[in-house]
Amino acid sequence: KIFGEDKDVCLIWHFLAYDNEIIIRKNKEELEKIKDELIKLIKEIENTTNFPPNPSKLCNWCEYKDICPYSKLVY
Repeated sequence: KIFGEDKDVCLIWHFLAYDNEIIIRKNKEELEKIKDELIKLIKEIENTTNFPPNPSKLCNWCEYKDICPYSKLVY
């Protein structure tokens, strides 16, 4: 067993620039649901072979510009 796996989890995000914090609490059942959803998403991504371009303002930051069909049309 993992230490503390039977306890609730409290996540705190500190936004120092805005002097704000967000607190989220999850119990064991909620964490298990999140885990199941993540595993499902990981399997879906691993089984995907088609990754169509998703043009946005972030294209300049993309690591796949060299092989992206959209990037070749625009740049």
